[in-house]
Amino acid sequence: MKTLVAIFGPNGVGKSTVCGKLLEQTPQSAYLDAEWCRMINPFPFTPCTLDLVARNMTDLLANYLNCPEIRTVFFPYGLHGARREIWERVLTALRERCGEFRFCPILLLLSLIHISEPTRL
Repeated sequence: MKTLVAIFGPNGVGKSTVCGKLLEQTPQSAYLDAEWCRMINPFPFTPCTLDLVARNMTDLLANYLNCPEIRTVFFPYGLHGARREIWERVLTALRERCGEFRFCPILLLLSLIHISEPTRL
């Protein structure tokens, strides 16, 4: 069975880095970066561009999931703002177009730990 691993998290947390490392270590896998699906300058959050991005993501993810040589797809994505609505549309469309696949959502968070100066004795 195919697996879609979606790594969710805020900007800059390391989603793309984690997906790249997972790709290196996972045979028969692919990595699609969400940035490639929405490279528009400037990016206006309009119904037209949101639809475009949802279709781009759906089409590319479906192509990977429907390829017999690929078993696992890694996809980093931030769920803030309008992106949540886009993702819900994509996931619904993928379920219609790709048959059965496992969906494995992972939330990647960064915890900052304050380290104080060493105490001098």
